Amino acid sequence: MTIFTASLLPGFANNLLLLVAYLLLGIAVKYIDQAFDYRVFNKKIATAIAFPTAAVMGYLVVRDPYSASIFLAVALGVAVANKIDNIAFRIGIGTLILIPVFFSEYVTLLWLPFGVLFLGAVVDEFGNDWSDRHSKEKLKHHVQKKPFKQTDQQIIASYFFSHRSTMKILLLILALTNHMPPVYFVAFLLFDFGYGLTEKISFRIRPARLRNPRNHHKTPVKTPLEAEAPATPMEAATATT
Repeated sequence: MTIFTASLLPGFANNLLLLVAYLLLGIAVKYIDQAFDYRVFNKKIATAIAFPTAAVMGYLVVRDPYSASIFLAVALGVAVANKIDNIAFRIGIGTLILIPVFFSEYVTLLWLPFGVLFLGAVVDEFGNDWSDRHSKEKLKHHVQKKPFKQTDQQIIASYFFSHRSTMKILLLILALTNHMPPVYFVAFLLFDFGYGLTEKISFRIRPARLRNPRNHHKTPVKTPLEAEAPATPMEAATATT
């Protein structure tokens, strides 16, 4: 299917643009998330990129039934799991969900892929919550130098859900059974790669207090790993003064 208006674009170029769009959307979504949740990125930049991010995603939803099925499944899965935790996401997810309501004559959902992926998204979100709690408990025991017992099944499940793997497997199955072109499986992997890469970069950035000395009187917002980690000698000394 030609997505990017392009009788002018051959199939290869159209697919390449699709892959690039998914990659950039993954980066943008996580940038916005980390900017509002942990303030490790600039909120003004996050707000500025929220609009083109929503526009590109909305365009894909309207123009492309496969993208509509993927993104609306993700959006509803996040909503069901109550993961819409900042104003930018509320606006973005709300807009995405309302697009089929106001543009129903333009949006085509593929109900089988959508239903399968929606269930996968819900499982991934709740599984990811469990994986986060498991990882924090493991880190807590490591910091306290206590043994942490976990079964092989828990290790596998934690890795599986930390990467939200249910949707990836379901997308692969849909591609292998000819319910979705294989390029969308690759595109979703690129979306996830951009999302994960941006998260890793954000966790390497210092808390807002250290990046903005003028705001040193404010309580810094820490990433999950920083929140569980013991204070450094400098931080401990600062806290006692």
